[in-house]
Amino acid sequence: MDAVTEMSLPYEEAEMPISPRGSVSRLLRDARDVVRRSIEDVAGEIRFPASFLTAIEEGAFEEFAAPIYLFGAVRAYARAVGVDEAAAIAAVRAALADRGAVAWRRQGWIS
Repeated sequence: MDAVTEMSLPYEEAEMPISPRGSVSRLLRDARDVVRRSIEDVAGEIRFPASFLTAIEEGAFEEFAAPIYLFGAVRAYARAVGVDEAAAIAAVRAALADRGAVAWRRQGWIS
């Protein structure tokens, strides 16, 4: 059993929205709520601006300058709230693939 399931999120393991086409944004927000941490608290721990964590929770991935920053923030956020990092990154990659081209704030990067 993984850390997320052990935290008793508000849905059953079979309904986890972390499937490759699920909402990593919702999963991270729900996990943060379960562990009763504010965005500011998590941001302070992982040393990312709270505005970036809010962007992740809203699925506004284009707020990041480049994919590498998004992946680093998602990985750190997942670790801080007890979500499997690899699954969170896989879900972000799938979400990006579903969206097609993303207009990153910094041009010239590929995902």
